[in-house]
Amino acid sequence: MSRITIKDDENLSAGAGVEGR
Repeated sequence: MSRITIKDDENLSAGAGVEGR
């Protein structure tokens, strides 16, 4: 899940970024 969060964080940064952080 960590790798997906980082990927999303880099792509969305707004949607997944909040969940990743």
